[in-house]
Amino acid sequence: MMKQRYRAVQDLLGGPTFAGRRHRVAECAASNEKQARCRDIWSTMIPVKPAEALARMRDAAALWSVGYASGADLVDAACDLLITGHDGPNLSMLAGVHSRHADEEVPELLEAALQDVGLDYHSPCSEGGQEAAVRTMAARVLAGALEPLDLATWAHTTIGHGTLALAEHLVELDDVYDTLEYTNMTEQDLNAEILAEARRIVGAHPLVEP
Repeated sequence: MMKQRYRAVQDLLGGPTFAGRRHRVAECAASNEKQARCRDIWSTMIPVKPAEALARMRDAAALWSVGYASGADLVDAACDLLITGHDGPNLSMLAGVHSRHADEEVPELLEAALQDVGLDYHSPCSEGGQEAAVRTMAARVLAGALEPLDLATWAHTTIGHGTLALAEHLVELDDVYDTLEYTNMTEQDLNAEILAEARRIVGAHPLVEP
């Protein structure tokens, strides 16, 4: 459904070819009539509220910084922002990137696009990006979108031991799962502890609604 929506809007912006894309997207952003038509296409497929679009971009940017989101994910998020009324020349340029070229084009456009909408940029492999990604994934557990054990496994494989204080206990809890049969804990006990750790992470570093 997202690809269908993306292609419909991209067609309206001038076709899939990247050559001349930035100019065409800028023209679209400046044209009230065409922007209204873009919004009509978008809203008939999956309605997205402006605040939800900002939160999606914030989370996607954080996960991208640790290699857990693709350039195409950020292009999709930029399209959501543009169509829900957010604006900016750099955001429009990002929204106009073809998914085929996203991994090459997005890194040079992302920081400025995030500035257009007041979101923080985290460079790849940065500590700030890792912390933001951990908060994002912990919030997904609390929202019921991710299983507790999956959070611990993600933290272990993505962050690892001795890398980030915020994630260290999650990484340790993933180790516990590997040796669970030799402990007095059950899988339910472990899930409960991971859930409590997710609450601690989000509570200590709450995700502020954009």
